[in-house]
Amino acid sequence: MAPGLWIYLVLARRFEGLGGRPAADPAPDATRRPEDGPLVWLRATTPDRDAAVLRLAARLADHREDATILVTAETEPGDPPANLTTAPSPGDGPREMAQFLAAWRPDVVAVSGDLIAPVMLTSAADRGIPVILIDGDLAPHAKRTMRWLPGAQSAAIRSVSDILASTSWLADAYQSMGAPAERIEVTGPLDEGSVAPSCDEAELDAWANDLRGRPLWLAVSVPLSEIDAVAAAHRSASQRAHRLLLVLIPARPEDTDALAQALRDKRFLVARASEALTLTPETQVIIIDEETELGLWYRLAPVTYLGGTLADPDIALDPYGPAALGSAVVHGPHSARHRDAQRRLARAQGSRAVSDPGDLAQAVSELLAPDQAAAIAHRAWQVASSGAGVTDRAIAVIEKHLDEGAP
Repeated sequence: MAPGLWIYLVLARRFEGLGGRPAADPAPDATRRPEDGPLVWLRATTPDRDAAVLRLAARLADHREDATILVTAETEPGDPPANLTTAPSPGDGPREMAQFLAAWRPDVVAVSGDLIAPVMLTSAADRGIPVILIDGDLAPHAKRTMRWLPGAQSAAIRSVSDILASTSWLADAYQSMGAPAERIEVTGPLDEGSVAPSCDEAELDAWANDLRGRPLWLAVSVPLSEIDAVAAAHRSASQRAHRLLLVLIPARPEDTDALAQALRDKRFLVARASEALTLTPETQVIIIDEETELGLWYRLAPVTYLGGTLADPDIALDPYGPAALGSAVVHGPHSARHRDAQRRLARAQGSRAVSDPGDLAQAVSELLAPDQAAAIAHRAWQVASSGAGVTDRAIAVIEKHLDEGAP
């Protein structure tokens, strides 16, 4: 064992995760591995990878119904498959990691995010569990805790079974640390946006028929705190687009009445989907106040504003939903929950960022020009769909190890 790794593990046994606190016995974990079939542990080590790892987990769970897919991430999955389960992520201390691995006994571990502490890599290797690094990032972890023991990280990385690197630079860095070249593959970044939201085709056709080609834009997950901004944007855009229609989906059902009244107070003619909706040429706003599939409205609207990104970031939606379906994405500055996705869209000029209500009004007005919306939507679609190949490759590598370990 390399001296740096040996020193790290000795200290880690005394101070769980080098956090400066003596190691304590972890609380008993009630969760345990199911008796039947293989188990794959997918771990997101940073919150901005949660969505990508959850998407990979859902795809893998659908693809391998015989396997249990365990996910440790800060974000809970929505409507997961029956064979997808979650658990709190263990700390990187030896005792916590040993307890976790003993409880779940994974057949394969796949990790995405900052490069994890050597404790996990060596603990898995000691148990003969293959570990796959997917779209890992070396720099943040190295700067924080491993700067004074670089040999520990290098020694641990050599025990990794497969590395799917997002860039050739990272592939070279892994190889310089001692990872065998044949275990490294440049695949690009793992991206959660590869699957478009579904919708009911009959309902889609019915709404398209009712709208009869009217120009429209969508404001989705709108909180009460943003209704003035959305109303001002619609009034401004309506001056450029005759018979423009705003489709508004509230962030919280309990705010629907207040949203409708606020719009009526501003002299908008408002219709609600739950009230025997009959569109007339004079209707200016439709409020969708009943259960609906977002995929339907992303397909119908050439422009989508993601509510909450101006004033209430806790309810902001994933920008890859509309991007994957050809709707030009407009969002405010608050996007911490989906920071990674927003960065990728911004780099590709696949979204329109606004800083205040005035910017929102200008953005919506400009994007009603078909060529403007189409250019942004196309670039966004390329970003949203680019992760499909990486996800497929990750599944193939995971399956390779599952098949190798099958009795």
